[in-house]
Amino acid sequence: MEVLSLACLRGITPNSVATWLDEPALQRLIDELTAGSADCAAFWKQHDVLGRQGGERGFLHPARGALCFR
Repeated sequence: MEVLSLACLRGITPNSVATWLDEPALQRLIDELTAGSADCAAFWKQHDVLGRQGGERGFLHPARGALCFR
C-alpha cells in the first residue's frame, strides 16, 4: 500500500502541492506515510517530481499483471 500511495503522491507537483495540502484526507495520508517510513519522509521533503515527459509507462500490477500506459 505504501508504494502505491507514494506513487499517487508523486503525481502532485511542487507547483500544485499547496492546493492539495488543504485536503484533510491527503494530509492524513502524507502524515501516515512519512511517519511510517524514513525513506518516504525524505522523498516527500525533496519534492523532486517531474512533469509528465511522454512515452509509455509500464507497471507490474500484483493482480492485473503487466500494464502499459501512454
